[in-house]
Amino acid sequence: MLIESSASLIETLRRLQLLEPVQLGEVARLAPAFPDTRALAKELLQRGWLTPYQVNQLLQGRRHDLVLGPYLLLERLGEGGAGQVFKARHMRLQRLSALKLIRKELLAEAVVVARF
Repeated sequence: MLIESSASLIETLRRLQLLEPVQLGEVARLAPAFPDTRALAKELLQRGWLTPYQVNQLLQGRRHDLVLGPYLLLERLGEGGAGQVFKARHMRLQRLSALKLIRKELLAEAVVVARF
């Protein structure tokens, strides 16, 4: 589902806990100056509150791809034949990690999973 308004962007940021409460309050105050969703997202990127990866995922309607269990994906670090590596933050512990994710279609291949 695409985010088509600043209000829906703010709601998504709140639900996914992408920003701190103070930042969310500031975004709500900024929103009237940025009626265009892309312009507001660009402002959040310039402030360093969101990463380019997060903005792209949000604007492409893939907001659920930003959260993996307790982790918030921040950016893609690399990609190979078997999967991808992401920089992520554990939401409760606030620790940065590198998460290596195997491609779903390879999970049925025991040899590939063992090598991964």
